[in-house]
Amino acid sequence: MARRPLATTQCAFWAAVCLIYIIGSAPRLVKALRADAFNAPAAFHSTDKYLAATAGMTDGSRRIGDALTLLPDKKRPIGIVKSEEPVSSFIGMVVAYLAWPREIRFISAATGVTSDAGEGLDRRCLSGVVFCDVSTPSWARKRVQLGPSVSLVPSPTIIEPEAR
Repeated sequence: MARRPLATTQCAFWAAVCLIYIIGSAPRLVKALRADAFNAPAAFHSTDKYLAATAGMTDGSRRIGDALTLLPDKKRPIGIVKSEEPVSSFIGMVVAYLAWPREIRFISAATGVTSDAGEGLDRRCLSGVVFCDVSTPSWARKRVQLGPSVSLVPSPTIIEPEAR
């Protein structure tokens, strides 16, 4: 019988804590519901946030997607990322995600040696080269700047080795 008053006191205490929490949260919840804060996220909401944080791009998902759809379907694009650079690799992964169902093969370039990245590639088999946080080398004539650290070089603008 001595345990009954203790159980009743504990139940009353936790009921009071829950009631205080609900009363304290109600104004914020009502304000959020009136402001329509619970609307559906836009397409590519997450990838746009990732690209804004890592590459400084606004509306990056649409820009990358639009640029990749202009490349020929029968050829495969490649991406060049900095080796041992997590941000560059992450940007490359986001680009590969946005390029789906097209497969992109990535090449890691050592930091400071990015001008040689892509040397020895058969450029006739490429639809384009995406540079993820890597400076565009001299063998690329014209680049499409998709963001501060992401650029695309379509295959017709890549200089063939014998034309250098």
